[in-house]
Amino acid sequence: MADSMNEQQPIRDFRSLVQTLREQWKVVAATVIGLSAAILAFDLLVATPLYRSDTEILVRNSASELVAGQVQGDSSRLMANEQSLAESRSVTEIVEGIYGDKIKISVVVSDNRDVLVISAVDRSPELARELAAFYTDTYLDVRARATLDDLLAAGDVVGDRLLDLDAKISELEAAPSGAGTQRDLDLLQAQRVLLVERLDQLVLNSDLTTSGTGRIISPANLPDEPVSPNTPRDVVLALAVGLILGLGAAYLLALLSDKGEEEQKHVKALGDVPVFIELPMVDEDPGLSILYRPTAPFSEALRGLRTTVRFAIPKNRVIQVASAMPNDGKTTVSANLAYALAVDGFRVLVIDADLRNRGLSEMMGLDDEKAGLATVLRQGGHPFEVPAWHDKEANVWVVPAGRTDAGPAELLGQPALADLMNWLSKEFDVVLIDSPPLLPVTDGSLIARVVDHVLLTVGNRSTPDQVARARGTLDIIGIAPTGTIINAKSGGAGAYGYGYGYGSDVISEQPALPSAAVTRERFTPVLLRSKAPSGHNTGQKSNTGQKSNTGRKAARRKGNTSSNHRKSR
Repeated sequence: MADSMNEQQPIRDFRSLVQTLREQWKVVAATVIGLSAAILAFDLLVATPLYRSDTEILVRNSASELVAGQVQGDSSRLMANEQSLAESRSVTEIVEGIYGDKIKISVVVSDNRDVLVISAVDRSPELARELAAFYTDTYLDVRARATLDDLLAAGDVVGDRLLDLDAKISELEAAPSGAGTQRDLDLLQAQRVLLVERLDQLVLNSDLTTSGTGRIISPANLPDEPVSPNTPRDVVLALAVGLILGLGAAYLLALLSDKGEEEQKHVKALGDVPVFIELPMVDEDPGLSILYRPTAPFSEALRGLRTTVRFAIPKNRVIQVASAMPNDGKTTVSANLAYALAVDGFRVLVIDADLRNRGLSEMMGLDDEKAGLATVLRQGGHPFEVPAWHDKEANVWVVPAGRTDAGPAELLGQPALADLMNWLSKEFDVVLIDSPPLLPVTDGSLIARVVDHVLLTVGNRSTPDQVARARGTLDIIGIAPTGTIINAKSGGAGAYGYGYGYGSDVISEQPALPSAAVTRERFTPVLLRSKAPSGHNTGQKSNTGQKSNTGRKAARRKGNTSSNHRKSR
């Protein structure tokens, strides 16, 4: 079931996106058309055409590299150095001195080639070509002077070294002859021969001082079309950006409009079921707000719910608090409503009937209790022994879910559940049942058959379609919900709700204060015992419970009022 829900979530999200586009297509279209028209008008009416002329230069090795024999050196390092030289102040100051400092020149290295590309941009195509050509000539002149300086410096180094070798050779030739002296003399003479060859190489490459170390392989061209504005490219970009902005605007408008419309969709999905209360937005899990934060807006809303319940539902009734999907806040509503009614002097019993997740038990700090509703149902019918916990400071009793190895649906489908509810409704003014959600599992529907009233909580986690399906589930078994509690105003990030095992995640990031352990300290364990009526065996009591259940179902059909409920008792 959890996997199925996870698989359906992307489908629902995609459908929501498509629905948003259908509803807000005018916003998207207006954004795309408006931005495209603005860019087009700017290109045609405002933007000034600019032309670009390019020059390509093949770079040669420097004199120092020729002398050192590094003709096949690191090409990337060489080209990076050449680009730095072309962009240096030695070149730009000369050009700016003639054409001004507003020139637009760029120097880039051609991919995988020892080629520099010098580009000039200007409003006039002729001036762009002239500027590119002059900048290229200036760079080559600066490069030639640098090469000449490099060559002269290399020649000076070689000459100084030759003078040193000649002096050492003269000293050795004047010294007395010997094996060691002759060996040193031969070594120095070999070094001298090598330096002479290097000096000859410098002389042979002296043409670099006149032709430079770079050769123009593609002279500056005369551009015939402007490079800016590029109207086709700009329109395509405007369409893409406009689509993104339009979708964002449509999504924002959908969020703003859905805040009110979503609640109306949920209410319409419920049909004629009255709305008892609309709970306010909260930023954290309110927990037992009515108990620990009595002045909070959430607590005030719950007092309003208590008043509505008192007028709409008489005493000695069993009330199921259900929802279509998990995390709609039904557990929080059940617990807080119990304490709100207890403040008015009601004897209230609240039962955690969610045998799969025990959310109410967790809130009360009783989730580790093995005995609870599951224990009672597993034991069968009358006489009942119900393990409960009594709040020492309020008229509230809590029956935890308990633990069992049997299936929850099998336990909740037993006739003993109807007998148990019939007996508890006579022992307490109000019996509240926190049940599992109606759609993921059948547990909630089984409970609905044996209660007097069903209150549906509706939150943003449930879609209108899911709410309608939950209402249809109750209609199938002949039950009309008594009222609705709208949690849609709690907004997104899981204002309340507890983690369920039906494929949803835990959406509350801030636990209620005080902790569940502190709440547990309010309770003392009690055992609620029933007595089997004289002259009836267990099986007979079960039939009596079924008859009572039939009366409950008749009292909960569509069109019945609270007075009908009283008569059915």
